[in-house]
Amino acid sequence: MGIIVQLLGIFSGVLIRTLLPFFRKLYQGKITSFKKKYLFQALGAFLISIVFSLLIFPQYRLKIEENVDWLATFKLFCVSFAFGFGFNSLVNELGEWKGK
Repeated sequence: MGIIVQLLGIFSGVLIRTLLPFFRKLYQGKITSFKKKYLFQALGAFLISIVFSLLIFPQYRLKIEENVDWLATFKLFCVSFAFGFGFNSLVNELGEWKGK
C-alpha cells in the first residue's frame, strides 16, 4: 500500500504543478491551448520523482506497515506530493534556463 500512496502523491503533485499555471494563463487569456512541452516536462518530473522517492523513502520511517496507520499514510502522501511538485518546478525552471 505504501508504494500506491507514494505514486498517488507524486502524481498529484506533478499534476497540480502542471495544471495550475496552465489554468491561470488560460483564464488571463495569455494562451489558448495546452502545449506538448508541458506534458513532457510533467512526465520527466514524474519519472525523476519516482526514482528519488524509491531511493530515499526506504531510509526513513515513512513506510506503511501491514496495520494501516493513517497518520503515517498522510505523511507519506504529503512528502510524495512535495517531491512531485518540487521536481516539476525544478524541471520547468531548467527548461526555462535552457530556452534562454
